[in-house]
Parts: sequence; structure tokens; C-alpha cells
Amino acid sequence: MAWTRQQAKALAEQILGYSKAQECEVVLDETHLSFTRFAANEITTSGTSRTVNVSVTARDGQRSGTAHASATEADALQEAVRQSEELMQASSPDSEYVQGLGPQKYPEIRAFHEETDKATARDRAAAVKRALDLSRAKDLQASGFFETISRWDAIANKKKNFGFHASSTARFSNTMRTADGTGSGWAGLSSPSFKQIPAQALIEAAARIPSHRGGFRHPAWT
Repeated sequence: MAWTRQQAKALAEQILGYSKAQECEVVLDETHLSFTRFAANEITTSGTSRTVNVSVTARDGQRSGTAHASATEADALQEAVRQSEELMQASSPDSEYVQGLGPQKYPEIRAFHEETDKATARDRAAAVKRALDLSRAKDLQASGFFETISRWDAIANKKKNFGFHASSTARFSNTMRTADGTGSGWAGLSSPSFKQIPAQALIEAAARIPSHRGGFRHPAWT
């Protein structure tokens, strides 16, 4: 489940509440990745993954320790805090130690598009099918990759500093190669918005290039 700003802050505060160190810094990120890969004029793989990373850094004077967790259950978070404090106790003093920041005002960067996060394998397959249909019609070999990435990041510490950022990326690329292997064309583009990926134009651009032989990237899509 994707984090909202409020959910990320609540989770960070939960982790900080377990800390006994003088200072504690928490870094959170959750990533949703979905992809469709095609090669030799066929869809080869399609999948999706969700990962959560929690980083906890305990600081006390000039010493620090960092531990990581890949789950948000209370016992996993408590264990990460405990490990960070054990590592802090075992570490050597750092003469370049810098204290954590107090509350900061971070600008809101609108880089998240909901349609990217909600794009499905069926949505990606529609563009891939157009690439495969065109390549077969022109006696070419198509290969490529279509992926969407959604990510939520947050930072927090005991000094009440908190920052949150959500972002999304859609990427489509395809290569069209002649059957005899003497020419190839490539075109690709990435955008925060799934709707802004001009898949048909990219497919047609890649399919035009093999006629030049030798292969090069179309200047409009590099």
C-alpha cells in the first residue's frame, strides 16, 4: 500500500519512539515497479514488485550506527532500532560528526502521477502489441521494455525535522532490427506521466531507422 504524507510521518514517529539514543534519523522509501519486456517479436516477461526500505541511524556524541529493515511490523522496526544503537555503541568517534537538522521547510515538488501508479500489465501490453504488429508487418525483429515506477520517500529525526516526496516514472523503449541483422533503430522516452508516453510515435520512429542500414538513434528521441 502506498504511503501518504501522513502515513509516512506516523511510521517515522513510531520508529523514533523506539529510540533511546540522543539522536535518531529515519529514512523511509517504498517502491512499486511494474514492467513488460519483449524480444524477438514476442512478450517474454511481465512482472511487478513492491519493496520497502527502512534505514535507522542512531547518534550519540561523535558515534553513529545504521541498521536497515525491509518490513514495517513493530518487531522488525524495533529490531532495526536496537541494532543501530548497538552499532553506535561499538563504533569509533568521528571527528567530522555533524548534528542532525532541526525542522526544515522543503518545497513541494509535484512529480507523482496517479495514472502511472495505476497502469496495469494490460495497459502496457496495448503499446507492446502495436510494436509487435508493426515489426511483423515490416519483417523486422522488435525488442524493448515498458516499465512504471512509483516511489515514496521520507526523512525524519528526533529534532522534528520531516520531509516527504512522492514520484512516478514511466519508460518505454523499443529496438527494431532487420531480419539479416544489417540495420537497427531505437527510440525511447521516459516521463512522470504514463499518459505522456507517445508509444505509437516511438514505435514508428524505431521502425523507420533500419532502412538507413548501420543503425543509429533517432535525434527526436535521444
